[in-house]
Amino acid sequence: IGEKAWEVAENFKKRQKNTIDALEEMKNLINEINQARQEQAEKDIPDDVFSIYWTMKNYGVEAPEKKANSTLSVLKQYPHYKESEAHEREVRKQLYKILLTSDTYDDMAETKELVEKILRVLKGV
Repeated sequence: IGEKAWEVAENFKKRQKNTIDALEEMKNLINEINQARQEQAEKDIPDDVFSIYWTMKNYGVEAPEKKANSTLSVLKQYPHYKESEAHEREVRKQLYKILLTSDTYDDMAETKELVEKILRVLKGV
């Protein structure tokens, strides 16, 4: 969601979007944020796991909640993934394993894109 907001703002600055279009897109993003917050409260899952779930869901991964919940133990086992390359590498490997068990994600290029997106979201980059 943050990346989408940044993109809207950049397009507006570069005059690729007019004010009305940019405001409409920002309104849609706010609705998406509110929907995400409501869904997280209903599911009662930790922030990092919810971020993984939301990203998987938006990429069309089958059973995203189940797969995201399976990352909880991985994130606990490698809690320093934001600072440690070794921990990040292990989290990355586990994400590949989890995603490649999905019938909808058997393409390595798509899987790599999704894993990179999840890590960016988790690291707040």
